[in-house]
Amino acid sequence: MRRFVISALLMFFALCACSVPERPEKNQAPLLPELSIDDLLEGQRRCERLITSLRGLSRATLREEGRSPAKSSQALLVQWPASARVEILGLLGQPALVTASNGRDLFAMDISHRAFYEGEASAENLERLVRLRLDPAELTRLMLMRPTLPETSRLRVSVLTDGYLASGVMPDGETARLRFDSRRRLIKVTYLARNETRLEVEYGAFRDFVLAGETLAFPTRWQVSFPARKTRITLQMDKPELNAPLAERLFCLEAPQG
Repeated sequence: MRRFVISALLMFFALCACSVPERPEKNQAPLLPELSIDDLLEGQRRCERLITSLRGLSRATLREEGRSPAKSSQALLVQWPASARVEILGLLGQPALVTASNGRDLFAMDISHRAFYEGEASAENLERLVRLRLDPAELTRLMLMRPTLPETSRLRVSVLTDGYLASGVMPDGETARLRFDSRRRLIKVTYLARNETRLEVEYGAFRDFVLAGETLAFPTRWQVSFPARKTRITLQMDKPELNAPLAERLFCLEAPQG
């Protein structure tokens, strides 16, 4: 009898082991639909058509290898096609250092020390002032979400699990990579020279704006990185204003008298 009970128990456990249900497969994210480069660039073309300027207060954080992060509050003015003005604000909210460019000339003024600079609007000169090795006109394009792109026929699109990647060669030989999210918003632009990243710009914290009766997604956070220099600057704007009228005189500075 005892032998029979043991045999029955062994058979019961064997049957239980055989009947363990298989683990359900993890749900895989559905593949995004294939899109043409024209579909993906629709948002950029709307930016080109609708946006002419950007104005607002921003918080900037500069990170460089081997240094503590440097933070500042800024008043930022950007106007198409190549004008920009940055006012670094002091503790009382008054401008302490002003940098401006009209696309041809670059100006800077340290108000507290009455120091003035004027030179060519070039990447080298801008880097001396604000640690950004960018042509001021290129900075304007990036801030307005109108980055320089390869010809449409040169761009190839790949579908990712959470978005899209388009890449192509620029006329100067650089490679541009455009990263879009699943909502077709441009979230990253990378420029590579000889397979090394020269510049990377990330867009985030998008908000919807209504311009000329159309709703347009526009970022309120920008991150500009220079991997070779191990430098990164982040800008965050709480209340950006698009298409505000900006006088041309704002992008030219005059040397202080005396």
